[in-house]
Amino acid sequence: MPAYLHAIETINPGTACTQEELCERLATRVESPRLRRLVQQMHRQADILQRHVILPDFAGGSFFFNGSPGILAQSTGARNALYAREARALFVAAARKALAAKAIAPASVTHLITVSCTGFEAPGPDAWVQCDLALGPDVQRFHLGFMGCYAALPALELARLTCDAEPSAVVLVVAGELCSLHLQPQTEMDAIMSAALFADGGAAAVVTSDPRGALFRLCRGQATILPDSPRHITWTITDHGFAMTLSRQVPQVLSGATGTSIPSILERWRWPLLPDTAWAIHPGGPAILDALKQVLDLDESHLAASRQVLRDHGNMSSVSLLHVLRKMAARKLPPGQPLISLGFGPGITLQGLLLESC
Repeated sequence: MPAYLHAIETINPGTACTQEELCERLATRVESPRLRRLVQQMHRQADILQRHVILPDFAGGSFFFNGSPGILAQSTGARNALYAREARALFVAAARKALAAKAIAPASVTHLITVSCTGFEAPGPDAWVQCDLALGPDVQRFHLGFMGCYAALPALELARLTCDAEPSAVVLVVAGELCSLHLQPQTEMDAIMSAALFADGGAAAVVTSDPRGALFRLCRGQATILPDSPRHITWTITDHGFAMTLSRQVPQVLSGATGTSIPSILERWRWPLLPDTAWAIHPGGPAILDALKQVLDLDESHLAASRQVLRDHGNMSSVSLLHVLRKMAARKLPPGQPLISLGFGPGITLQGLLLESC
C-alpha cells in the first residue's frame, strides 16, 4: 500500500540566542587569542542568524563553565540528566501539535517512532510520548537513537514500510534534539566548527495509507556509506558530554573526493533526476550545501528551504530535515512532482528519501 506524509509540525525551545551572542559567550571561554579568532571566524561563516537552546540560563554560561574559562565544568551524567528533564516536554509538544493538525485522536495511533541522538533515558522518548499523550497501551514503539543528522529519513522510511505491511496503521514520527547540552570550550578546529552550528529543536509528522489531505507520498528510502569517510563525522561519548566532530573535509567527500559521486549513487538507486525534481537537503552547514549545489548541478532555489532553516535555527541534527520538508510542503508543489531528500551522518552515511508531492 502507498504511504503518505501528513501534518509536519515543528517546535523550538523558548530561549533564542543570536549567533553573535553565542559566539561571544564561547569566545570568552577560550584562553588562546588565536583560537578566539577561529571561534569568531567559524561563527561568522556559519550563515546562521540565531539558534534556540533549551536552557534559559544559557546567557550566563553558568551551566557549562561555572565562570571558569577553559574548564569543562559539567559531567556527561549532569548533561544527560538535563536531557531527561527537558526533552520530554519537547517531544510531547511536537507530537501533540502534529496530531492536532491532522485532527487525529491520540488513541488512534498504532505505531510510534521517536528519534534522538543527544541523550539517553529508559523509559525514554517513545515511552514519554505514549504515556503523556495516552496513545494507548498497545501502541508499537520504535526508537532510533544515536544515528545523527540523517535519522529522520530512516524514521520516515520505517513508517512507510509499516503502512505497506499494515494499511490501517497510523504512524506518529517524533524527533527531538538538545545539541546545546553538549556545547563546551573547544581547542580543535573541527570541534570549533561544530560548536558554531548545532542547536535545539523538535518536530513531528503523521504517516498513513490515506491520501486525503496528504502533503507527500513516500516512495522509498535508500542508504549507503561513502568509502574512506568514517573519521569525517563522528559522535562520541566523553566524560564531559557528547563530542561532535564535523570535519572540514566533509564538503570535499560529498563532492566525490573519495571516488564515489552522489549523482552516481542516485543513478544506482534509479531515482529520477528530472529537471523538475525538488530537493530537501539537510542543512549541515553552508559549505555542505554549497558542495551539494555544485555536485548535483542545482540552482540556488533548490536550496532555499535548507538555507532558511539553517539561518533561522542552526543545525538541529535529526530535526532539521523535518523543518525543511515542512517548508517544502508550504510551497504547494504541483501534484506528482518528485522530491529527493538527502541527509548525512556518521559513517559518512548518505541517507535518501524519495517523495512525490500530493
